[in-house]
Amino acid sequence: MSQSTPQVPLSAEPSAAPIRRTKSGWLWLRLVVLTALLLLSSVLALFGSNPGLQLLWLLQPHLLPALQMQAVSGDLWQGVRIKQLQYQQPDLQVAVAELALKVDLSCLWQRQLCLPLVQVTQLQVSQTAPESTLPGSALPTSPAESAANGLQLPFSVSIGRLEFSDSAVQLPTQHIRIGLLHTALDLTPARLTLQNLTLAKSRLSLQKDSNNSAANNPLPALLQLQLPVELALPQLHVTDFTLVQAQQTLLQLQSLQTDVLLTANQWQLQNTQLQLQQPELQASGDLLLDRLAQQLALQLQLEA
Repeated sequence: MSQSTPQVPLSAEPSAAPIRRTKSGWLWLRLVVLTALLLLSSVLALFGSNPGLQLLWLLQPHLLPALQMQAVSGDLWQGVRIKQLQYQQPDLQVAVAELALKVDLSCLWQRQLCLPLVQVTQLQVSQTAPESTLPGSALPTSPAESAANGLQLPFSVSIGRLEFSDSAVQLPTQHIRIGLLHTALDLTPARLTLQNLTLAKSRLSLQKDSNNSAANNPLPALLQLQLPVELALPQLHVTDFTLVQAQQTLLQLQSLQTDVLLTANQWQLQNTQLQLQQPELQASGDLLLDRLAQQLALQLQLEA
């Protein structure tokens, strides 16, 4: 009696379809990434070069008519220079004789905007509308509101050297003139840091307004002011500052050196060295203002 034996295949080859599908998925992913990098490189090569910037300059009047530029030179890799830049709105006029800036594109991968240099020459700002109508003029008036709002930034900002020279700001009731200002800036959603800020040959002119009590005593308004972020000014240095009201010199500062930290609850000035010419006064020490308790702590040495 014979029994049938089952037929066993000599070799069992697995199906190649899953492997092919996996390889095909990786190929598509690599193709998409390479295409995106190619497009990004092309855009940077086009608009980062001098011909690309010239093309943007030609297209700018159609894209943003309120902004005018007389000439553009350089590129994003070596630095850009813009001459006679003007921006006009019904109640705001901004003019810059020359703007020079450099961009470090490598920081974008770390969600940072890095500008090694921003240099502004002869900035002229004229604002004719009441300050209360300006966008952003209504600052939060409580620490809770300030903390809740804050700054919503897609990335942090770093400026290696920020410089203003021979600039002026005209407001309805104030005129500010800046001979020279330079600093290094770091901005995050929680803090603005101005490192080694130097301000020289500046002047603040106030219009005389007898009906405005805040002009005579600005302390109550300062106690209510809330900044959207913490402000740190380590190694602040001010020289040759003059405060004038109605053609009368109220204060003439020869030099000020201090470390400033302004938070939602406290304002601090440490390691302060102050020298005034009018009134004639010298002071050194620390200042701490507790804005919640409205208490002021002073540790000063005065020399008249």
